[in-house]
Amino acid sequence: MELNSCVHEDARRRFFRDGRLLDLPRRRKSREPVLDLVTVSLLDEGEHLGERELTARLARIVDDAVFMRRLLVDSGRILRTADGSDYWLGTLPPIDSEV
Repeated sequence: MELNSCVHEDARRRFFRDGRLLDLPRRRKSREPVLDLVTVSLLDEGEHLGERELTARLARIVDDAVFMRRLLVDSGRILRTADGSDYWLGTLPPIDSEV
């Protein structure tokens, strides 16, 4: 899945370098497209991962993989089984406005 909106392009330019997240924005409006970009870089549609593999993939992108995993699950971007043994792509929320 590709994210090419103006909002996502701006977030990619401002918050990522060489595929890694430099800083997580504090403002929700700025944070949402960053979470989208992290999500689509982790999983393909229909792909399922165990917790260790998902955390390992996150560690390639962010410094605190466990915190980011929690953000992605809490936001519904990534879904998981109740025991946390299986993770898959959820739904990306709509972006409020274009930049």
